[in-house]
Amino acid sequence: STLWLLKFPEEAVKRLKDQSKKKKLKGDKLVLSGLLPIDSHLDIKATADIGLDTVIFNGHTTGADTLWTGMPLVCLSGVQMRSRAGASMAYSLGVVTWLVRNLKDYEDVAVKLAQNRGALRKARAEMERAVVESPFFDTALWAKGFERAWFLMWDSFRSTGQLDVHIRTVADELENQGADWEPQGIMIGTTRNPRRPSAGQAQHDPLGASKSSMQ
Repeated sequence: STLWLLKFPEEAVKRLKDQSKKKKLKGDKLVLSGLLPIDSHLDIKATADIGLDTVIFNGHTTGADTLWTGMPLVCLSGVQMRSRAGASMAYSLGVVTWLVRNLKDYEDVAVKLAQNRGALRKARAEMERAVVESPFFDTALWAKGFERAWFLMWDSFRSTGQLDVHIRTVADELENQGADWEPQGIMIGTTRNPRRPSAGQAQHDPLGASKSSMQ
């Protein structure tokens, strides 16, 4: 096996090389590379077999990129948000096989995948299927859900005046509602995709900018 890491920061590189010497690893067992070209980094990363999520500070964009390539990502979830991103993405994808509870399990799962090519092929097939079937990478659906959450928050505040509420959007409900779903009595939009109130309804214009912008 070869451990492939980003060559950054300088102090980390020094410590990694020191540890490699102490462990008496061969030179080709530790590969440190610089930042990859933006237009090809996913294709290059996809040549790796297993992703090892960093424990204290998980990969966020890097973790999502890793999962997008169909690579199984071994994650140990921590307490703070920054150490729970990997597990959160795995749960969203519906693939929790490689989530572990302690460092011993983290090592055991990684070694098992590395030593069993059949298990590794099965893991990659499972991840690739999840990438296609899960709504996690459906950007249009996510944007629709995010927009609908704003609508629901406004409706809740307008009817109750309460700020401490929980808003939940469900993928199936978003698909059933369609792209043009919106609540009554409100207008939110952009110059690209304006939303207009129904006939006889007041325009939602919290900044009072509509009349001045039209003059």
